[in-house]
Order: sequence, then C-alpha cells, then structure tokens
Amino acid sequence: MLLAATALGYGSLWAGITENSDFQAGLAELFDIPHGHRPAILLSFGTKGEHKEERPSRYEEGKIHRGRW
Repeated sequence: MLLAATALGYGSLWAGITENSDFQAGLAELFDIPHGHRPAILLSFGTKGEHKEERPSRYEEGKIHRGRW
C-alpha cells in the first residue's frame, strides 16, 4: 500500500502501535474492532507537505554477510 501510494504521488507513513497501550485501546474503540483483536500498525496517507531531494544510496556490498561473518 505504501509503494502504491508513492506511485500515485501521495505521501504515506507506517507507524507501529505499542502493545497494550491506551493509544491501541483508543484505536480499537474508534474503529469498532471486535474484542480479542488489536491494531498493530497504523497506515496514514495524504498529500506530501514537502518534497525532499532523494538521498544517495547508503548500500555497501561489503556489509552484507551471506551466511557467514
């Protein structure tokens, strides 16, 4: 969903929800989530408020260990 939003020109955010928090309980109540189920993440979508320049890649092949150290 986040990639699709980006492809459509929208901004998106993936936010984790702290287990057994008041925020989690509030979301469950707000969205009428059945008892025994709890929200674990919150996805937010909208128009971008600002446009940032793309940062250069920080990928370094030398830091990848494929089944070894």
